[in-house]
Amino acid sequence: MSKNRKKCKLSICAIMKNEGEYLVEWLEFHNLVGVERFYLYNNNSTDNTVDILDIYTDRGKVIWHDWPLQVDQQSKAYIHCLENYTTETEWIAFIDLDEFLFPTEKDNLQEILEEFVGYPGIGVNWLNFGPSGHEKQPEGLQIENYTRRSKASFPGNKHIKSIVRPEKAIAPLNPHQFSYIDGLLAVTENYQQINGFETEIHSVEKLRINHYTTRSKEESRKKMMRGTIYNNKQKQKWSFYEARHKMFNVEEDLTIQRFLPEIKNKIAINQEEIVTPNTTIIKILNIKDLEPVPESLWGFHINKPVKREKINTYSIEIAGWVLGKNSPVETVRLINQGKVIRKVAVNKNAPEARKIYPENLLAKHCGFSTIVGLAGLPLKSEIIVEAILKNNTQVSIAIIEFQRLTPITSSYQPTLQPLALTCLGRSGTTWLMRLLSEHPNIIVSGDYPYEILAAQYWIHLFKVISEPANPLESTPRLHYFANKLNWIGHHPFYEFSNNYDSFSWFGVDYTKQVATFCQESIDKYYQNIAEIQGKTVSLPSEKITYFAEKYHANFPHILQSSSELYSNFREIILVRDFRDVVCSMLAFNAKRSKDGFGLKKHKKPEDFVYEFGNNSVKPLLERWREYSEKVHLIRYEDLIRFPVETLSSTFEYLELENSPEIINKILEKVSQDTTQLERHQTSSNPEASIGRWQQELSPELKAVCNYVFAEVLEEFSYTEKRNIQATGIPTTQPETPQKKTELILSREKGENIKCLATLGKIDKILIDNQFFQITGWVFFLNSMPVTGFKVSVDNTQIDNINIEQIFGLPSPGVKKNHPRIQGAAKARFKLRIPLNQDQIEKYKNCLVILTPKTNEIEGNVLVEVLNPNFKVFPGDDINTSEKILHQATYTGLKWLGYLIQRIGLKPMDSILDIGCGESKVYYGLTYYLTPKARYEGIDFSNKVINWAQQEITSRKPNFNFQCQDIYHPIYNSKGTMPMKKFVFPYAEASFDVVCISNLFTHLSSIDVRHNLYQIQRVLKVGGKCLFACFLINYESQKLIADGKSSQHLVNEIEGGLCLDPKLPEKTVGFQESLLVDWIEEIGLTIVGKYYGSWCGRKSFTYQDLLIVEKKTELKSKLSNYQIILEKYKSKLEKNQVKIDASKSQINQS
Repeated sequence: MSKNRKKCKLSICAIMKNEGEYLVEWLEFHNLVGVERFYLYNNNSTDNTVDILDIYTDRGKVIWHDWPLQVDQQSKAYIHCLENYTTETEWIAFIDLDEFLFPTEKDNLQEILEEFVGYPGIGVNWLNFGPSGHEKQPEGLQIENYTRRSKASFPGNKHIKSIVRPEKAIAPLNPHQFSYIDGLLAVTENYQQINGFETEIHSVEKLRINHYTTRSKEESRKKMMRGTIYNNKQKQKWSFYEARHKMFNVEEDLTIQRFLPEIKNKIAINQEEIVTPNTTIIKILNIKDLEPVPESLWGFHINKPVKREKINTYSIEIAGWVLGKNSPVETVRLINQGKVIRKVAVNKNAPEARKIYPENLLAKHCGFSTIVGLAGLPLKSEIIVEAILKNNTQVSIAIIEFQRLTPITSSYQPTLQPLALTCLGRSGTTWLMRLLSEHPNIIVSGDYPYEILAAQYWIHLFKVISEPANPLESTPRLHYFANKLNWIGHHPFYEFSNNYDSFSWFGVDYTKQVATFCQESIDKYYQNIAEIQGKTVSLPSEKITYFAEKYHANFPHILQSSSELYSNFREIILVRDFRDVVCSMLAFNAKRSKDGFGLKKHKKPEDFVYEFGNNSVKPLLERWREYSEKVHLIRYEDLIRFPVETLSSTFEYLELENSPEIINKILEKVSQDTTQLERHQTSSNPEASIGRWQQELSPELKAVCNYVFAEVLEEFSYTEKRNIQATGIPTTQPETPQKKTELILSREKGENIKCLATLGKIDKILIDNQFFQITGWVFFLNSMPVTGFKVSVDNTQIDNINIEQIFGLPSPGVKKNHPRIQGAAKARFKLRIPLNQDQIEKYKNCLVILTPKTNEIEGNVLVEVLNPNFKVFPGDDINTSEKILHQATYTGLKWLGYLIQRIGLKPMDSILDIGCGESKVYYGLTYYLTPKARYEGIDFSNKVINWAQQEITSRKPNFNFQCQDIYHPIYNSKGTMPMKKFVFPYAEASFDVVCISNLFTHLSSIDVRHNLYQIQRVLKVGGKCLFACFLINYESQKLIADGKSSQHLVNEIEGGLCLDPKLPEKTVGFQESLLVDWIEEIGLTIVGKYYGSWCGRKSFTYQDLLIVEKKTELKSKLSNYQIILEKYKSKLEKNQVKIDASKSQINQS
């Protein structure tokens, strides 16, 4: 809570995009009805939203955040609000900008809230309003113009929006409802509990929300074209809006208009200040002076720009002064994304410095000033200001954080769109360009090696000549013109003021004119190439036609400007095993007898690998990690081995025809003339080029490659282990950050199974007409196509010959939920397996396990039960919906899949399940484990255990459940036993497997370490434990800082970070390095690590998963011996007490 802000009664949290036209009305209305503060999240608005927010921020009414997320942005905003502002307000209403919350009869919402102090939240019903006869957006206010709504009985009006007491709320379940501590539920205005996102009975007697769903028909069309909040490409049909126009236009309702006179008065007072045209192009978010002042400097200051300054050009002026101590400062460098974008001489008058340091002669001329164009820089980024002293000392002095609110535009409407192939040399780029060039809707300029970069020439030209001309920095003589790009000409013997008359013209109109010229040049060039090649360029409204070029990740300004100028910019990142790339470079130079790739400037190839890794491979990896949700990834190896599938998914990403006919035609055409490609290749055939490094590289060069490329090899699934060790590598080399997703699974002792990450679900299984039928959906996260399934029923694998498999069926629902995964659009499958009579009799209540495959590589298993006769704990039977039960069942089966595929759990193993009520693993295990197996489940809840004993143990005696009265502030606040004193009630070496699904994200570091010790004690040698957690490392902390994480873990606690410092156990994440140390200290070994999607990664699991094993090594045995020794010591001490007591009695007698 800010010390300057008083706690208020009622606030609103909302996320918005381009709502500037309605924002003032919405703010003033809710302020009028009792809302004191607004927590607002701006999701990439390009209108005057920011200007209005700043005005209300200055008045103390609004706290707002820039929120540029593209996925799940609403729920993440709600979570951020709860995490940061819980103590600032008694109530928070979570509503949208087209919703007006107000008391039906009273005048102030706070009066109503007084009646609900004892409840965690209130669900308020909607009334949906339509266009009310307005074809176009009318003048005036929403509450004045839109007066007709649906009938109160319209089913959608039962939806709620929530007003919550933040200290009792855990997180949003969806935009409508929240979860609360201790299992509490929100209530309606009539005090009825709400279990879901809608109420049983619609009631708006006390509170109501006018939901202006469609506004005018003109605005409905804009909304349709914009897409949904979840996916801007998922557009509703116009018929969807037409139906709502009718449904929401039935009854007149003027209830809200009693507030109209006062609202109009408030808006009229503020009209002049608020309603202004938005011309802001750049906003300065922050200026950070780096403190303390370095020893080499007396001082420095950035005078321009200033924090929160709004700039109406594409350029910013950067000016200030910097004074060296023992050596003068000669130059200031401006750095963005690790690249120097401008060097500025330090020689200008600096009156401020002279005033502070009057005795220092260097202070008079220690100023600097320049204007920097931001075209080609990321829309939201920073510029580091670095001083270079005469003695070559480099000192960073400040960071300027900015946001460009308006992308670069031109007045030209292009007919073609760019396709960027971002790649490295010798990674298969020429072959891929050859394939692309044969598609009728892709234009490639020239022949082999397809490296005419026409578009990049003009885009780079745009960057160069759009840089603002600055007369203060121009060259002193005309004949020096060629040495200075920004020369505009001035007489060198006269001073000029900083008020450049031409600044605004250069910064806006000129920039757009240059962009128009360059874009038109690109378009005309490729139209000409298309005509020469006999290809037809379609109108953009009919079909997209691309021009393809090779790009390099080292020039991000070209990619950035292209993505802004072209609405359908697409990018493919092509990678190849980087060790094979080095082989190919060496072989290519030898074949051509030339010095390519800069190899010869190094004394030995090992030195080249270090430079290549840092200067070329690293930028490519960074590009992939930054834009992986937008780009399409191709691995060279997949292109060679599976060309049809790889090209099909590529053309699908480009929204081009990808039928087998057209792909086969392309492959046939390129195979007819391979003369040039044979000259280009350095191996006997494409297959031989895969994995060649193992035979061709020397041991020394292998070691260096494995070390330098370790991170990127793992990122793109070229290695089977983390932390490849290379002998002879200097220990001073930097450690590699953590990768995004672990894809290699260890299934059995000594056996490594390669498994690519997938997401999927079995929807239905049934036996019909002597056929076993299975339907569902699945896709590979790396967009590889599904090519088949392995099927196991009742622990018996089915012969694939007998399975009728259909996959790649359309799946619009899956695509809606996973819009950025190419394979999600065709993810559905159907399987049919013929059964004999014995199998029909046998398969009545059994477990079905599907393993999706792409060629011979497996994905994550999918698990489901045929005709289940067990169920999961339902909570309160009356209030638990089928949807919640279904989700709980799915969670239990998903964890069973983890145990089978990752741990190697066998049907006769013994397993301990800690927190069994949360994991629901017992559900699937009842079908998987045989009577000879052993299951032990522990939970805090008597309800769960009593139910399980009655429903499961009574029918499965080898399933045992017990309740432990362990204290936990959330799950068992009345518990009597501290967690750190709880000893697992089992003998040493009792279990093959231990499973903990959710507990470690809600425990302190002391309690986690205690549990790890207990796990080590009860595991058999060779036994494994699977547990979920949140691992805090460099990558997850960066994603949290960037606002991409669903868990805002920023509050420091012992060993890690937490969500809520007042209640750390709500959600806890531990420093990965510390957790690894704790695991190793007690004699366990990490054998599997899988990073989850909780912080914004792509992954098959939400939480991070760790697998630890009790190895047969000395450390583990020693730990066991220490336990036994402690027991003997205890016995000896007790015996000694008895002996001493006996001696005392003898002496007394």
